[in-house]
Formats: sequence, C-alpha cells, structure tokens
Amino acid sequence: MNLFGRIRSRFYFRYLPKLVDWLVHLSNFEARRLIPKSQAHSILIDNSVLGHGITHETGWVSNGTVLWGNTVPVDIGYAARVPVHNKSDQRSVAKSVRFLPCIVDLAKSGSITLYRSFELQDETIPHPTGRYSGYGLFDLSLFKDVPLTLIPDSSHSLTFGLQPGTGPTVKEQISSRRVDILSSDPRAKELEKALGKKNSQDAIHIATAERNGFYCFMTMDFRLIDAIKSQSGHPAIKKLKTRILSPEEYAHQFKIRPVHTRIFSFHNASFPVAHSENLEKSERQSKERR
Repeated sequence: MNLFGRIRSRFYFRYLPKLVDWLVHLSNFEARRLIPKSQAHSILIDNSVLGHGITHETGWVSNGTVLWGNTVPVDIGYAARVPVHNKSDQRSVAKSVRFLPCIVDLAKSGSITLYRSFELQDETIPHPTGRYSGYGLFDLSLFKDVPLTLIPDSSHSLTFGLQPGTGPTVKEQISSRRVDILSSDPRAKELEKALGKKNSQDAIHIATAERNGFYCFMTMDFRLIDAIKSQSGHPAIKKLKTRILSPEEYAHQFKIRPVHTRIFSFHNASFPVAHSENLEKSERQSKERR
C-alpha cells in the first residue's frame, strides 16, 4: 500500500467514526431543545426497530471468477462489512432507518430514554439471537452500546431449560402469559378488539406504554401503523394517550435529520469494509441465505 493509501486507511478506520459521531450529535441540537418541551423523552422501543438497527452485515464481495483446473469456474473475493440499504432506497423501512443514528445519539446523550418490557424481551426468545444483534462477525448494530431501560414487572416468570416433555415450552409460556395479560388488563383487551387478534402482542405493548406514561411506542411494524390509522375512529384508538410512531414520524416532529447509515461503515472496524456496496434487494440477508 502506498503512502496515500495508508493515510486514507488510517482516516477511515481511526478518525472518520469520531467525525461522524460528532456531526450526528451536532445535528441533534434542535431536537435536544424541542423534545423536553413536548415531554417526548420516554419511548417504548419495539423489537422491529432493534432488528432494523442492524445496518451492516457480513457479506461476500466478489472479484469475479477464475477457472480452477482450467475447467471449473470459481468465484473469488472476500468477506467484508457491507451496508444493508442502498442509499437510493425510498421504501418506508429504509427511510426510517436513516433516522436511527440521530435517535441513538439522543439516547446515548440522555436526551431520550428507550424502554423495554418483559413482553418485548420474551418475543425475541423464539428467534435467533442474530436477528436483533447481528449474525456475522462484521455486522454492525447501531443499538449495540445504547442503554435500554427495563420496565419492572413482578409478574414475569418464564422458566428456561425445560427438557422436552417435562413442562411447557418457552413458546407455550409466552402464549399463556399473553392470554393472562389480555384477560387481566382491560385496556390491552380493548385495544386488541380494535386492532384484531393478529395484533394482540402489540395491543399489550401499547397498553404498557400508555400505562407508564410514555410519549410513544416506536415501531417499524408498518402493518401495525396502518392498522392504527385505519381504526383511528374507534373509541379505543381515539382515547390513546401514547402515540404509535415510526422512527421517521418521531423524527419529523422534532426536526431530527436523516443520515445515510453508510457513513457508519467503519465504526468499530478492523477488517475489510465494502462501504460502496450494499446487500442484494437492499435488505438484510434471509436466514436461508445465511
């Protein structure tokens, strides 16, 4: 590597992340002024947001094919950190993801508090851990070092490590707990009737956010957001005291600016980074592909 290449590499890996963090924090100046005025600092954050907070994954960068033994074509290349989203992607998910860096900065600086409930934690158990924290060695989660405050709940009592056939599975315990909550929480049951049984989990989360006086339940489940809007005239929805917002909707209320997550490619990196690439279909890789 020539001198210019060494200087560029040092800048990308050592100095660019600090510069990016400083610029993001600076861009939140107006938001830090507006959020306290609206008492909008307490947020219950959905698992869907954490999942989409994985903005880079470990991908294969191809350098083309060569013939092995003069007959068999072999793809050559290398594993690297690759941004998930194409910067021209205008779908709802990609647009909301661009507001996550500033929301994360607000949480790290204490301007907002991101809350979790036991019910939200329980929902992650049947899924692979990597769905919310990253599968590959080079993956990047914006939420990795973000403080998430757990709401106290004395009724939480899942039992782990049961042998097959010796008791209810974790999935069965989660389902049973959901039924118990809906039967004992009139507000959650009321919201379930408005949104439908398919949204029973979300009805519980919304009721939890409302009961704790949170400003909003932040989600990237756009089917839920559409359901809330379509049922806006329902009495259970009309009297909601907490909001159901995507990161983009929350950001627009407080002049939070979008940031292309591609500029975070070199954060905590000491390995190959393909910052000019993006994953196929501009979305996280499927479990089957992995």
